[in-house]
Amino acid sequence: MHRVTGVVLAAALAGGSCFVALAPGAAATSSSTVVPVVCGATLTHNTTLTHDLHCTTGPGLILLGNITLNLGGHGIYGPGSTFPGYDAILIQRGATPTVTNGRIQKWLDGINGSAFGGGAYGLNVSHVTFTQVGTAIVAANGTYNVTNSTFSEDGYGLYGNDAFDTVTHSSFYQVGTSIGIWSGGDITASYDSFTAPTGPSNQSVFGVENSEGGSSVDHSSFHNIKTAISSWFGPENLSNVTITGATTAYAADYFGGGTLTNVVFSHNITGIALDTISKVTVSHGTFEFNGNSIYLQPGNGLPSTISVASSTFYKNLGDGVNLDVPGSSLKSVQAIDNAGHGISAIAGTLDLGGNRAHGNATSPQCVGVVCTP
Repeated sequence: MHRVTGVVLAAALAGGSCFVALAPGAAATSSSTVVPVVCGATLTHNTTLTHDLHCTTGPGLILLGNITLNLGGHGIYGPGSTFPGYDAILIQRGATPTVTNGRIQKWLDGINGSAFGGGAYGLNVSHVTFTQVGTAIVAANGTYNVTNSTFSEDGYGLYGNDAFDTVTHSSFYQVGTSIGIWSGGDITASYDSFTAPTGPSNQSVFGVENSEGGSSVDHSSFHNIKTAISSWFGPENLSNVTITGATTAYAADYFGGGTLTNVVFSHNITGIALDTISKVTVSHGTFEFNGNSIYLQPGNGLPSTISVASSTFYKNLGDGVNLDVPGSSLKSVQAIDNAGHGISAIAGTLDLGGNRAHGNATSPQCVGVVCTP
């Protein structure tokens, strides 16, 4: 995303700033400055905005050093979110600035640290609203901490490679991909909400997506996201999570998977979908009113497996549990009032006992494992 040319950046550094820029890597002072700031300014001290910025071209602001930009409840408004475009805030590589308390709207990128300089960097964001932004935060090769922030109608929320993202107490509304990383890194999301309007044309594509990284999501909810959770080549662990209205609530492929504890899957087309050597462990889960609670991709010679314990399957449209690929296990599963069998398991499924089934539409109540009413 190197869209800001050297000429544009040099012009911003030389003529657009009301500050004298520090050399890259130089320490900023800790005192806070409250001054008028114009579009294209380079900030080298802690700064609080006193007014909105409406920028028609070029980057909005450039932050050098480990400084704090307090938006002061104001907004930085840009020329639009389509390519080619500009960034609201550019941050210096090797620094860890803080941005807080305001709004960033209608930019190609909201905050971007990959445009100039070298080396890894970090970013702290709190109480910021990103709306109608192509990518709210370009998260690459660094550590990102986001709290109490809102992402609305953005193409991407936090998105990039080899990033370590921690996102807490934040909300994502109708964002194409809310949090995504690839080629390493890690996502930790807690006490967050991911929602989109009703209707397939309005749904967000991904909630939390990782490839060649790892993710942990807890105490969060997903509603009407096409694929709420997606993992490739890395674990995606969930605890105390609710997923509703998804096309696929949890998808794991190519060595993906993870541990799911106290997760509710409700009114999804598919609850869990596993493909190509993926493995998931589920405990204390609830699967209700789904079209298909669990789907294991058969026939590719590289089977996936699932272990389910102490979980309930209630009023799903097919079998409560259908395991048509060997190697999975069931223990203390309850299957109640499903439209097919309670449990249908292929030979090679490990029955660990304690399974119960009743009120399911197809007899026998269980196939391939032993159930009691």
